[in-house]
Amino acid sequence: MAKKYYYNVFDDIKAYPDAWAILAIGGRTTGKTYGGLKGSYEDHLKFIFAKRTADDVKLMCSGTKMLKGTDDKEDPDFSPFAPINRDIGTNIKAYSLYDGLGVFYDTYTDDKGKEYPTGAPIGNIIGLSVATKFKGFDMSDCDILFFDEFIPRKWERINRGEGDQLMDLYVTVNRDRILRGRPPLKLVGFANSVNLSNPLCNTLEITDIIADMQLKGIDHLYLEDRGIFIRLLQGTEDFRKALENDPVYRAMGHTAWGQMAYDNQFAYDDLSNVGKTQLKGYKPVCSFTYKQSTYYCYQNTGKYFICSSAFNDKNKPHYDLNRENDQKRFYLEQAIDLRNECINDNVRFTNYSMYDLIVNYHRVFKLR
Repeated sequence: MAKKYYYNVFDDIKAYPDAWAILAIGGRTTGKTYGGLKGSYEDHLKFIFAKRTADDVKLMCSGTKMLKGTDDKEDPDFSPFAPINRDIGTNIKAYSLYDGLGVFYDTYTDDKGKEYPTGAPIGNIIGLSVATKFKGFDMSDCDILFFDEFIPRKWERINRGEGDQLMDLYVTVNRDRILRGRPPLKLVGFANSVNLSNPLCNTLEITDIIADMQLKGIDHLYLEDRGIFIRLLQGTEDFRKALENDPVYRAMGHTAWGQMAYDNQFAYDDLSNVGKTQLKGYKPVCSFTYKQSTYYCYQNTGKYFICSSAFNDKNKPHYDLNRENDQKRFYLEQAIDLRNECINDNVRFTNYSMYDLIVNYHRVFKLR
């Protein structure tokens, strides 16, 4: 694992020891998961490896004795430890305990080729979609919670409350570690740069921060006041040269998929409507509160601007989008027209999440 090609999250954990959340977003083949699990094993840190669904966990644990009745002595291994076993000579396997719950064990092979888990578990596996089914469990001996592929792929159907689910799991595991004098649980998220607006980033309210990093070419940022570290992995020149003989890279590197997979660009997200505008000549239209922030809509000769700069005209309507009735009222009175104007390139936003809110209103709010 040449350091100039691959990423090791423990370099950032050591550089920012006070960060409780570390998010690494980067293209394929950058070794995010590999480095995280290998580092945890070598440093004897017990961890939780979270995947999106129970089916993900089932597949991960399905390798042992999958091909019963065949002459093949080597069963397939779908565990993320398979390449680590290959490289450092370990034999760590994933075992299923329950639907959506499993463990990683060092595994002993006897003279007859039969495998047995040995010692204490080195890590737990959990499917986030079923985590709420488990009550009263204790994983407080774990030091790290990994959430792999926290940004869903474009074709995946997901629970839009998934970010809240993950934070509930984090709090359950973290419990009273700080009161007992232990450092807080580390939340480490790995993902490819598929979609800026995703459940975890929206729950952490860092979507606009990552969009701004993308626009300004910032590759890492530590939010010291919140203890959140963000790494946008950039493909190095050495990495690109190493891919020159890859036929897929040659064929697809210039496409939107290639920019996402290899260059860590949020190529599927349109940032052309995001930016600053001078308010001179603009008149107030309305204001609305979303989560903890208030935004203001202005108009000037058919052009609109949505920003956080307040106006004092109390005669203009205000909507609290934390209330269901106001969500419906805002949609009927403002959002439909704003979306149509946005399609015609007549609306500008100071941040990406406001653009996403207007364009994908029904995805953000499930109006009944």
